[in-house]
Amino acid sequence: MLPAVLLFVPRFLLISELGWVDTYQGLISTELVSVGGIFLLRQFFLAIPRDLEDAARLEGAGEWTIFRRVTLPLARPALATLAVLALADQWKSFFWPLVATRSADMRVVEVGLASLHGVYDLNWPYQMAAATVSLAPLLLLFLATQRFFRRGMAVAATV
Repeated sequence: MLPAVLLFVPRFLLISELGWVDTYQGLISTELVSVGGIFLLRQFFLAIPRDLEDAARLEGAGEWTIFRRVTLPLARPALATLAVLALADQWKSFFWPLVATRSADMRVVEVGLASLHGVYDLNWPYQMAAATVSLAPLLLLFLATQRFFRRGMAVAATV
């Protein structure tokens, strides 16, 4: 319910105390959980029939076994959808990597594109080419997982 900008100072203080400023842990750890991802997975798990879990319980499976062998394989489309959405969200992230990193080696693509403006001030074709190339990995990921992505979004939206 709070804007993400309000959480930047506490998140930065946390990674600073842990010594994770300018590290991969500092960039990744605070972005692992999202409200949208929780809602997507909740909706998907509500769509899975309880009869499957009941049948596994009758066979003597415990809760973790049911989750690992019945529910989790059925949730692959939702997990793939969440992975694509989370990666796309982090790929376009600008402000948090700018705050959490100090060296140019740890900067992400979006921050690099912004700094490219200062190097090639009025050369718009170079800047547009760099922006287009930066989208290529995300486009390839979506094309590779679009089957799971469509199914995961469709099932999560029906509940």
